[in-house]
Amino acid sequence: MKRKPSAIFWIIIAVLAVGAWGSSTTRFRLKRAGHYMRVREYARAIAVYKKILRKETLYPACRTLPEDRISAMSLVLAELLLKENRYREAAVTLDGLVRRHPNQKSDIRLDADLDPEGYRRFGLWLLELNLKSIAAPQFRKIVELRPNDMRARYELALIYLRQGLKDEAKGQFKEMLNRKGKSVPQGGGEFPDCLGDAYYYLALDFEAEGKTQKAKEYYQKAILLNTSQIVRAYYYLTLLYEKADEEEFAKRMKKGQAHLNPQHVCKYKFSENVIFLGYSFNKREFELFNEGEITFFWDVSGKNQALTHEQKSGQDIYRIDNRLFQMDVVENLVSSFGFELDREGVRYAYGWRRDVYPVTPPERHEIVGMTASFGKDQCLLLNNSKLTSTGIASDPIKIDEESFYLQSGSVKSKDGNAFLGRTWFDSKKDAINYNYVKSRIQGQDWKVYSQVTKPLPHSAWCRLLVINHDTPGKAYFDDVLFVKLNFPKI
Repeated sequence: MKRKPSAIFWIIIAVLAVGAWGSSTTRFRLKRAGHYMRVREYARAIAVYKKILRKETLYPACRTLPEDRISAMSLVLAELLLKENRYREAAVTLDGLVRRHPNQKSDIRLDADLDPEGYRRFGLWLLELNLKSIAAPQFRKIVELRPNDMRARYELALIYLRQGLKDEAKGQFKEMLNRKGKSVPQGGGEFPDCLGDAYYYLALDFEAEGKTQKAKEYYQKAILLNTSQIVRAYYYLTLLYEKADEEEFAKRMKKGQAHLNPQHVCKYKFSENVIFLGYSFNKREFELFNEGEITFFWDVSGKNQALTHEQKSGQDIYRIDNRLFQMDVVENLVSSFGFELDREGVRYAYGWRRDVYPVTPPERHEIVGMTASFGKDQCLLLNNSKLTSTGIASDPIKIDEESFYLQSGSVKSKDGNAFLGRTWFDSKKDAINYNYVKSRIQGQDWKVYSQVTKPLPHSAWCRLLVINHDTPGKAYFDDVLFVKLNFPKI
């Protein structure tokens, strides 16, 4: 009597059959993609490659190609997307490749032939995905095509600085000064202060090399050209004058410092002696190059008040009458602070999760073409119905229970009730409680809301909240900041 095949036998046969079918399907698709490329129907080739890569990367059990072949196909897809001017999709494709192979960044070579603006757009998308090592060559290509493009050299130099390639950055800043008579900022002067920044960064180098006189000269030029680093330029130049006992020049610098006006004024009274006045940053540079550094400003309330400098416990403290201020540079702890990183095509931003009100339909969360104050073209819209409230929360942020934090954001609430706040969590990420910078915000115009807060007891994590609640209206959010503050400890 013949023995019937077992269930395991049939399972194995089924798996082999599916694998053979999948392999033949992949081969057929590759041939079809090759045909589309030969006849230059790139959009169709892109669609086929996307289907292949989706199957090969999302379903490992059904994989029919070796990993090196999948990587090569990702590069081909990126180049095809660039041919079709689909820069964002090309950048996202490379982001997926790097996520699968973190060490492959230095090996990625694209033979795309773009115009300067194409290289810039592609490079900016790569920067937003934090792919600096791939973005740098795009800006190098702009410089090769347009040697006098001041803005491209500036962007390339800033990328080099963030990669730790100081000599390469210095070379670009020097070349900017060499070509300043020939250069015209491209793209409508998007970086009008880039020449001043070149003087500032070169001044730092001269000071580090002990060339004090040259450093002073370059700091002065940076200030005259209104560098985006003007606070630090004043600060370092003042210290140089004080070290050289040039008190008259030091006083002039302090007077200049005292009349800098913050772009965002908070004037939060932290104690009887300490008032946090504001902060300012170049938003485009902040997002793409400086990775979240914010320069804190101080200001005076009357023209006759003098700003004096003193040392307290190793800190640089500035005193106006009985008020104390500390200049500092801090990091924004919010990823996607302007809601720009919408990687997967969903209607809510990367780095923010739609789980405050999980029953809310996704179509009521949307990234829309509007901006609060710095010229970026997107913000978050939370749109309510009569039956639902909309809200999202940021990814968890690690915090220090004993420190103080500034949370702020730009809010516009058209017939809505907007809430800007946070939830505190313990070390196990169990929620402790929530509180708000401002609740039930209403108003037709953008307004910045800020608050200095101390974490609740036993807090170890925080998630920021933006909510539109209990109204059939709209609420818009942009420029959300969450920074750790360093106040003078007197």
